[in-house]
Amino acid sequence: MKINDGRITFLVGNESTTIEIFDADANIIFAKIKLTNEQFVQALSRLANTECDLEVFGLKNVGKKREKRDLIFKVSDTVIYQNRVEKAKSLVKSFCPEGWEPAMYFGSQSSFFVKDKKLFAKTYMYRWVDYEK
Repeated sequence: MKINDGRITFLVGNESTTIEIFDADANIIFAKIKLTNEQFVQALSRLANTECDLEVFGLKNVGKKREKRDLIFKVSDTVIYQNRVEKAKSLVKSFCPEGWEPAMYFGSQSSFFVKDKKLFAKTYMYRWVDYEK
């Protein structure tokens, strides 16, 4: 599989180095490599198969395109401000269409608004789709 817009980040520290591999189209870091200073020097000196700590994420979405849309839903029939974040988190999946994943962040100023004396929440939903051939 070829990734159209791959990116790499080296985070060099005093005790270790972390390398992150990112698919910009899918908008995910899908691999993190952690090296001790000794392992990092070995890799830089072209030692093949240098041991490392390796963690991978979201491989099912690598090589796909991430789509993002607004997700707005009613939280309450009244204007309540107590526990609104918890209530929004408990409801968000029921308003998210099949095949989409909701963002669970409700900490911005625009996360909640009142319309017609009812409390609404706003977040985003994501899905990953194959590129059109």
